[in-house]
Amino acid sequence: TNVFEEDALWEPGHTEVVYLKVVNEGTLALKYNLGVNIVDEKSGINVDGNIFKLSEYIMFGVDETVTAKYATREDAIDAVKDSSKLIKEAYSKSASLESTQENVVALVVYMPTTVGNEANYKTGTNPPEINLGINLFATQYTSESDSFGSDYDSAAPWTGLVDIDWYLEDPNATEFVLDSAEDLAGLAAIVNGTAVSPVTTFAANAPVTIHDDFAGHTVKLAKDIDLNDVKWTPIGRIGATSTDFTYSFKGTFDGQNHTVANLSVSNSGWAGLFGIAHKADINNVKIDGVKLNSNRMTGAVVGQLYGSIDNCHVIDADITVVPNLTADDKYDNGDKVGGIVGWLGDNGNNRTLTNCTAADVTIKAYRDIGGIAGYV
Repeated sequence: TNVFEEDALWEPGHTEVVYLKVVNEGTLALKYNLGVNIVDEKSGINVDGNIFKLSEYIMFGVDETVTAKYATREDAIDAVKDSSKLIKEAYSKSASLESTQENVVALVVYMPTTVGNEANYKTGTNPPEINLGINLFATQYTSESDSFGSDYDSAAPWTGLVDIDWYLEDPNATEFVLDSAEDLAGLAAIVNGTAVSPVTTFAANAPVTIHDDFAGHTVKLAKDIDLNDVKWTPIGRIGATSTDFTYSFKGTFDGQNHTVANLSVSNSGWAGLFGIAHKADINNVKIDGVKLNSNRMTGAVVGQLYGSIDNCHVIDADITVVPNLTADDKYDNGDKVGGIVGWLGDNGNNRTLTNCTAADVTIKAYRDIGGIAGYV
């Protein structure tokens, strides 16, 4: 179903709103993940002769508290202005629903009125194009048991679902054990500050956002994990500035010599299994089958690390990091790229890299590139 206006003229001020309702029509409680991301995009040429992408100029935001349709375009934009971001950044929401419960969100997509000729395509050339995909994945909630037990879907390939039940059981635990791709995605959501608790967990009938950097805690893998080439959101993201480590992973990660397979990341920097880790230790994990597309700070294990990494191994990795064309026709970024880690720094604490290997790794980037570490 086409949910957006076809062949819309995306000029400054153009706004579209899509209301999405998720309903549990079954008898068992469920957990779900709702995602919005770019499926494909074609560049265009603007009136000044420069190549551009719509994803660099179209904004979007999601209103998770919408109760009625907006009266005006201004009302819609105002409802999401505090959470708006470029459309190239994906949206993901995980929640749970009891039988007959429903959640409604409003997706607001717009081009700011400040956009000028840099996004005005040249008549006679192929117009730019962008296609978004809306995906909904659901599975039985772990509190339920049917005739197959409570782990009916445990062997199914990962589709993007996020599980934070392992954390909610005891947020103050010194050690957490993950045994599924859902659990690992839950770690990313908690560190990145995007995790949302199930409404059934708290007395108040409203979701609660959860954030923890895991400083002083250890996270362990209990088994091999297959990420199934589903677009991965790295564990840890950069904050408001390059020195804002609010959403960095700050604990100890012990893979216990397990393998994370089929890792796929496409983002605008800080790409890898981990995006950014600060005063952290990452140990004993193998990553087999890696596809990374970004513009800086990229490594299969971790994009940017302030800390230590030991006994980590990467095999069969294809890493592409493309520099940005700036307004004055120069290039920036496209750098800090390694098979294991993109940037390894200390920031006043010890940093070491020991006993790591990388094999069958292809890297295409601009500068500061290394088979093991791009920049130390």
